[in-house]
Amino acid sequence: KVWAQPLPGPQGAASAPLPSSAPPPPSPRAATAMGCGSSGTAGDQPVPSSRPRAPPEPKALHLPFIRFDTTAVPKELSNSDQVYLSLTYRGGIISPDGGSVHVAEHPTTPPFHLAIERTDGNGPLTDGDEVKVCCIETGLYLEAQTDSGPLTCGDGGNSASIFKIFKQGRPARLQHRDTVYLMSWLSNYVGYEEDGSLTAKRWRRGEQQTMSVLKRAVLDAASTELARKMQFQAFDLDGNNSISRGEMEYMLTQLKGDVSSEELDEVMGVCDPAHTGNIPFGSFASWADNGGLPEEMFHHAEVLGNMAQRCNDCLKEERCLIEVLTVAHHDVCQAMLGKHQELFADDLKESIMKKSSEQDGWIFSNNWKTAMKALLESEVDLWTRALNDAMRGFGTNENTLTALVCTMPARLRESIFLRYEERYNTTLLDHIESETSFSYKKVLLYQTQAPERCKARILNEAMVGLGTSEDQLIRVITQCDLGERRDIKECYQRCYDRDLVDHVRSETSGDFQKALLCLLTAEEAPFDLDGDCAAMKAAMDGWGTDEAALISLICSKTPKQMVDVNTRFEELYGKSLLERVKSETSGNFQATMLGTIRGPMKELAHSVRYCI
Repeated sequence: KVWAQPLPGPQGAASAPLPSSAPPPPSPRAATAMGCGSSGTAGDQPVPSSRPRAPPEPKALHLPFIRFDTTAVPKELSNSDQVYLSLTYRGGIISPDGGSVHVAEHPTTPPFHLAIERTDGNGPLTDGDEVKVCCIETGLYLEAQTDSGPLTCGDGGNSASIFKIFKQGRPARLQHRDTVYLMSWLSNYVGYEEDGSLTAKRWRRGEQQTMSVLKRAVLDAASTELARKMQFQAFDLDGNNSISRGEMEYMLTQLKGDVSSEELDEVMGVCDPAHTGNIPFGSFASWADNGGLPEEMFHHAEVLGNMAQRCNDCLKEERCLIEVLTVAHHDVCQAMLGKHQELFADDLKESIMKKSSEQDGWIFSNNWKTAMKALLESEVDLWTRALNDAMRGFGTNENTLTALVCTMPARLRESIFLRYEERYNTTLLDHIESETSFSYKKVLLYQTQAPERCKARILNEAMVGLGTSEDQLIRVITQCDLGERRDIKECYQRCYDRDLVDHVRSETSGDFQKALLCLLTAEEAPFDLDGDCAAMKAAMDGWGTDEAALISLICSKTPKQMVDVNTRFEELYGKSLLERVKSETSGNFQATMLGTIRGPMKELAHSVRYCI
C-alpha cells in the first residue's frame, strides 16, 4: 500500500494477500524502503493459504518511503556565490539592513542575500579562507569594528571587514548546509546576543557562534517530479488523488496562517480553471512550479503531512515506525504530534506507547518503549527527565549524570532549570548537591551553571570570608577576554548585589590591585604597535621598573592585540616580552602580568598544569 492511500479495514488493518501469480514479497528492509508494511511484528513471514486470493487493488502514486532527491545545481561553494547564513540553534538568517546587521526570520526578501568573497580572488571556498561578506543589494560589507559592539556594514576598505571562515568536519571545501564559523580580525567568533544583535566578542566556539551556510542556487532550484508527488500527497488529506477546496484551505492555513477567501479563490482559479472543485496532480504541479508558494513551504508541508500519515500507518509495522522516528529531526517529531492529532483525532504518543508496550515482560525491560518515548519528548522535557532519572531512587548513576551535565546545551540551560524545578519541586543545583560530594560535586555544580555565573561564583568565594585567594582571582580574570569580563561583572551585580570592581578593590592592594582593576575596566581601543613596544621596553630598562606604565600598556590590550605585541616585541628587540616582564616583576603582580601576556588559552593550559 502507498502512504497516501488509506489502509482498508478498521484502523488500517492489513491488506489482502497477493495472488499466487504475484512475485514473492520483498524483504522487511525492502518493504520499509518502499513505504509498505504488513500487519504484525517485524520479520513475520506470510502464512501460506489454500484459499483463492483477491486480485491486487489498483495503486495510486508509487513513492519510496524516504525521498532522496537530487538536483543538478552543485552544492560546493565558490568565490562570490550567493548564500544565506542561518543561525543553526537559534534559527533566523543574518540580514544586513542599511548600516546595521540583525537576525531575520525569513530568507525570502532581497536584503537577506549575501555573497562570500575570497580575499585571494576566484576559486573554491575552503576551510580557513579569508573572506568578505557582502550584501548583494547594497554592496556593503559586514564589519566587526570592535569586540564589544554589534556588527555593522561598511565599504569593506579596512581590516574590520575581513573574516576567516571555518567549517565543521571534512572535506575542507565548503558545501551547501555545512556548519561554519566566522572569525573576525580580532580572533573572536561572530555570534548572536539575546537582543537579536550580532557581535564578535567570543574567542570560543559555542551554540551562539554556530551557523549553517545555505547556497541560494540550491534552494532556488526547481523541485523534481518526485518531490511534487510527495507534496501533492501532503495536500491530498483523504488520499483520493485530488485536492478539494477544503483541503487546500486547511493546508494553506497550516503553512501561512490566516488565508482570506479572495486568496483561496485565486489559488483555486489557477489550479482548477474548470471549477470542478478538485485539483488533479498536473494542475497542482504547474501551480507549484510557477511559484504558487515558496519552496520552503512546500517542503514543510511535505514533511508534516506525509510524516504524520506514515506514523499512523507505521503503528502496524515496527520497522517502519522505528525508521520514521529515527530519521526525522527532533523539531519535525514535535510538529508531527500536533499534525497527527489534527488528521486522525488520536494522540500519537499514546498510540506509540501502546504499540511498544506489547513487548513488556516480567524479566526483560522494554528498552524499545523507552527509546520511542524519548524520540517524542521535547528537548527540555527529555533533558530534565534524564537528569532526574540519573539521581532519583537508590544511588546515583554517576556516569550518566556526568555525561548529561557536561553536554548540556547552553541554549537550553535556563529552560532546563525552570522545567526541572516545576516538575520535581527542587532546583537542579540543589538536587546535584544532595546526591554528590567532594571534588566531584564541585565539578558538576560549576559545569551545570552558565560560564559567567560559574566564574562570578568562584570570584565571590575567593573574596568572602577570612582572607583572599589571590590565585583564584588571577586565574579567572586573566583567562577571560574583554567581552567575558563584562558578562561576569553584570552577572556578579545580579547575583550578589555588589559591584565586582569595588569588591576586588576592597580585597587587594598595590600594583596587583591596579593590574586587576585595569583588566576589569579595559575597553578595546586602537594603539600604536611599535610605539607601545618601545614604551614597554623603556618601562623596564635602566634602574627600577615603571609598573604603572606596564599595567597601562599591557592590561588594556585584547587577547588578539597581545598576540601582535608579543610577536612585534621579539622582532624588534630579540627577546620575548614574557621573559622581560618575568625578570622585572614578582609575586601576584608578576603572575597577573604573565597571565595577561600569555592570553586566555595559554594561561588556561598553565593553570591546569599548575593545579595537577
